[in-house]
Amino acid sequence: MTRGLIVGEEFEHPKLRPVEVVQAVLDGQPAAALIDPLRIADAPLAISKEVAFLLQFMDGRHSLRDIQVEYTRRMGTLLFTDQLERLLAKLDHAYFLDSPRFHERRRELQEEFSRSAVRAPTLAGTAYPADAEPLRRQLGSYFAEARASAEVRAPTDSRSSPDRRVDNVDARTRPRPKGILAPHIDLSHGGTTYARAYAELAGHEPPALCVILGTGHFGVENLFTATKKAFQTPLGTAQADSAFVEELDTRWERDLFADEFVHRTEHSIELQVLFIQHLWSGLQCPLIAPILCAFSHTSANSTAEQSEAAAINEFADALKSAAEAQGKTVLFIASADLAHIGPRYGDPQPPDLADLGHIRERDREFLTLAERLDRHGCLAHIARDDNRRRICGFAPIYTMLGAMNASRGELLGYDKADVDGAGSWVTFASMLFR
Repeated sequence: MTRGLIVGEEFEHPKLRPVEVVQAVLDGQPAAALIDPLRIADAPLAISKEVAFLLQFMDGRHSLRDIQVEYTRRMGTLLFTDQLERLLAKLDHAYFLDSPRFHERRRELQEEFSRSAVRAPTLAGTAYPADAEPLRRQLGSYFAEARASAEVRAPTDSRSSPDRRVDNVDARTRPRPKGILAPHIDLSHGGTTYARAYAELAGHEPPALCVILGTGHFGVENLFTATKKAFQTPLGTAQADSAFVEELDTRWERDLFADEFVHRTEHSIELQVLFIQHLWSGLQCPLIAPILCAFSHTSANSTAEQSEAAAINEFADALKSAAEAQGKTVLFIASADLAHIGPRYGDPQPPDLADLGHIRERDREFLTLAERLDRHGCLAHIARDDNRRRICGFAPIYTMLGAMNASRGELLGYDKADVDGAGSWVTFASMLFR
């Protein structure tokens, strides 16, 4: 085979990197777009549906000839070698292929991130305002909506209080919270649900440390990864408790910093930092311990002695003992969304009202177990149907329930959002733990 556009054995069996494929429009026609969660690719790349079909075969096992055969079988037309090579060149130029070009660019960005003492915001100017004042107004509106809402939109539960107040005076009459569950969905969808959790903290002195357990959406080698970098937002800079994070690393057998680079673009911790800074604006802002949790129920349910489940449990124990050894107030925050259903997440069609009702009931079961601090019950619930509704926040919730010294939980709010306008839904909740 004559090769003119691409040279190198790595392209004999091309391999697409782990990327997100979403619906898009190209030249007025339904299409797809590739999005790089690590943002090594500078921008999304729009592709036709025909090209999107080919991506499944770019797995490092199929040869160029194999890909051409699959295309002809499906489309009924030939895909010439020069056409395929041009496509691969385009993907490689944009850093979407697992190639030497990608690895060199990743190395450059890793070194740049490693040298920085600060983790820069990735969503400022897109998911929320890049300037402090409009951001404060936006966050303030969520707290106002939470306070004005007389009804908690949640699955009916006799222990939930639909008319509970969420103001400072009410908060001061109750014991100090040990932890909260808040979403990490886009603020435009879930801002009020975030605020319901954080409003419960108002009126209390700021904790000395906020342990933020974020959802690692795209996996890390060692199940958890922390960073000692400060988190910068338009509201200021939240300093990390480096001593605490280093101590935690010594208490766990694995390298807690091996996958630190993932923090560069993962959004689930950044969004919690905004609310921490807004809530305690003008006061001593707590230090933070940013930790991403990235494991599935399958890993948590393994039984071998040297299994990932053992490492997960050992980390939760290490986190608990490290927090207790602080001798100061620690607040745990699980940054977690719930179900992900609809075409964007792999379902053949959008859910109907009956489907959404079923999801709501299943979410209620899961959240009731979390209220009871039944960590193993939460795991069994997810495993029962192999996480069919794709709860992405299982890992931080499971970890927090194992590390937090609380006696009870309370559901504060529950909601859902059509995130793409095409029937792809995400559910999310806010909870308080004392």
